[in-house]
Amino acid sequence: MSLTQSQKKTVLITGCSAGGIGHALCLRFSKAGWRVFATARRLEAMSTLAAEGIETLKLDVTSDESVNALVAQITSLTSGAGLNMLINNAGQPFAAPALDASIDGARAMFETNFFGVVRVNTAFQHLLVQAKGTIVHIGSIAAFIPLVFGAIYNASKAALHSYSNTLRYEVAPLGVQVVTVVTGGVKSAITTQPNYTMNMPPGSYYSRVAELVLSRKRDVIQAGWTTQAYADDVYRQLTGRSRFYHFWSKILRPAQIWAGSNAAIVRWVSALLPVEFFTLFLDRKFGFSRALAADAAEQKGRVKAE
Repeated sequence: MSLTQSQKKTVLITGCSAGGIGHALCLRFSKAGWRVFATARRLEAMSTLAAEGIETLKLDVTSDESVNALVAQITSLTSGAGLNMLINNAGQPFAAPALDASIDGARAMFETNFFGVVRVNTAFQHLLVQAKGTIVHIGSIAAFIPLVFGAIYNASKAALHSYSNTLRYEVAPLGVQVVTVVTGGVKSAITTQPNYTMNMPPGSYYSRVAELVLSRKRDVIQAGWTTQAYADDVYRQLTGRSRFYHFWSKILRPAQIWAGSNAAIVRWVSALLPVEFFTLFLDRKFGFSRALAADAAEQKGRVKAE
């Protein structure tokens, strides 16, 4: 017997444009019988979800007006029953050497990747408390390892992880749980976005090696899990009771779950080895130091020839 809309568990997911992680999560939760509220800045970016019968709503996580309007919509759609799960997935990439990152670009990325999450959580707190719901943050292994030319993006994810850990502690007495999904490599549309290019000013020390490093980063991402495989694993870990902790007669979800290529490796290695290990390992993988040294030698040779 199929459940009515009012009987289904509810989940709101941000950042659900086609080809991304959020899009795949919507399909997976809907397949499992949840009532899914998919959101993105543009409704047309979610047309395939709408065709599947998933409710699509407009949301700009950087806008108070947009977020507050969505709260009113969800309150009405759920008849005030609350929200069982909120998945904060909306985000944007930012590739630039740490020394070359523009303040405006960095601030814009933090506005989406970090402050957008804070804004949405704050706005939906009453619906989450009412349903004794769960807040899920889509984090990244970038919070644990020094991915080259990713200093600003890495920092946004590290900030999200730290915020998530404290939020988990603060909302537990209210009956709300918080889980961070530490995401490894996933083949997603994020690498084809217009702003997934190297942000670099003229005269940068790194201008001649930027495209090499960026192309290798794209290769690593494209060798990752499919969005469907990722969504399946995340759903299993979020809802499978074998993943819960029984603590003082309470059933608790884990503070972190790990999914995506290399996530399991980073999980254990980051706990056992110092950050210097990752620096050496990633340098070998991306060839950053070698490329920079080769470029310096080439430039020196040209100067001598002149």
